[in-house]
Amino acid sequence: MLFLRKYTFVFKKKVVSDYLNNEGGYKYLAHKYQINRTLVRHWVRIYNYHGWEGLVGGGKSYTTKFKLDVIEYMETNGLSIQETAKKFNIGSNRTLSKWIEQYEEGGASSLESQKRGRKISMNSKLNIPKKLKDESLEEEVIRLRAENAYLKK
Repeated sequence: MLFLRKYTFVFKKKVVSDYLNNEGGYKYLAHKYQINRTLVRHWVRIYNYHGWEGLVGGGKSYTTKFKLDVIEYMETNGLSIQETAKKFNIGSNRTLSKWIEQYEEGGASSLESQKRGRKISMNSKLNIPKKLKDESLEEEVIRLRAENAYLKK
């Protein structure tokens, strides 16, 4: 099973700094820090294009307008997914390709952020204590029985 590790900014900065200070190549640094060689190369490229800010990753959320602008820019300028992700500092090529898939399947509305998590039921929204609900239901049953008995006369 493949486990995706999250690397801190400090760790990424150390690896890239070692590369920039000629303390080793991609292969050597990958072995030294026990990471994949392509990951070292990727971080160095991000640094060269975006500076240290580019290595601060994760937790980004993008607006629908931004997603549309990125897709439109890519189509207008004939850029690849990799080039576009690099230009707009989108952490993963997969993120951009997912936006494109969503856009092609459902249009602009499909790019809106979907709320995740457990749905709130109507009862928990109202926060009515169960005891009060039971009492009011009993009262209503009594009232309806009395009304029904009156109507039968």
